[in-house]
Amino acid sequence: ERIQNQWDEVQEHLQNRRQQLNEMLKDSTQWLEAKEEAEQVLGQVRGKLESWKEGPYTTDAIQKKIKETK
Repeated sequence: ERIQNQWDEVQEHLQNRRQQLNEMLKDSTQWLEAKEEAEQVLGQVRGKLESWKEGPYTTDAIQKKIKETK
């Protein structure tokens, strides 16, 4: 009976640890997906920023850039 109780405790501990690891994996996967999305947005913003650096700085060009950002 003592061995059975120890076995049950070990099994419960392993089950809890497996659940904890599965939750950590889920969190990591969500974090990587969010990171990828953020990198894509940053890439788009960097591209717009670079296009702004190129000029020209006429009134029409500035108004066009304002429309693009909206």
